[in-house]
Amino acid sequence: MPKTTRSYEQFCGLALALDQVGERWALLVIRELLAGPRRFADLLSGMPGVATNTLTTRLEELEASGLIARRQLPPPAASSVYELTPRGRELEPVILAFARWGGPEIRALKANPKRAMSLSPLRSTSLALALKAYFTAPKQKLTGTLQLTLPSGNLGLSVKQNDFELTFGELMNPDAQLKSEENTIVAISTGQLDVKKAQASKLAEVHGSAAIAQQVLNCFPLGS
Repeated sequence: MPKTTRSYEQFCGLALALDQVGERWALLVIRELLAGPRRFADLLSGMPGVATNTLTTRLEELEASGLIARRQLPPPAASSVYELTPRGRELEPVILAFARWGGPEIRALKANPKRAMSLSPLRSTSLALALKAYFTAPKQKLTGTLQLTLPSGNLGLSVKQNDFELTFGELMNPDAQLKSEENTIVAISTGQLDVKKAQASKLAEVHGSAAIAQQVLNCFPLGS
């Protein structure tokens, strides 16, 4: 544990874990890095509200704890990125459990639209976390791929029977491509909207099979 981090000084697995990731913004840094290596500027833009000096401190602490590592990209990029170590990646199921636990808080925002409007916009990394947390195997066998083209980053969803894979970036020859905003994807996944209605109201642009797009998104009942 880095000397700059406060400690609970308790012989307890939870307390010792919180010594490493319990500081403000620490788990959100891990959330962003679950998407892959990120530059400092990428992390800043992915966590609206974090101060530059606070992010610097969190990164130093997480690196000292062995949860993240920094490496230099080769030319022509020639910039440094942060990425999770194997120990840091072990936090993914913990973070997914936290995301599911927070589901009722998201549903409660529906009754408080003013509060919801005050929050920073949903981004692809947060949406990806929710999709991973709420995947539910379809009742009927399904094999399909869906490319989500979003303002804050693209996501690929590949569902095969009882399993799925999420890709940050582009899929090769997906069955369907849905170009929209993150909140529209949430509305479809929660049953407030369907793909055809989103397309008809110009909230989404669909290429390929709209039926596959709908079936894939039905596997992610967000906040249920």
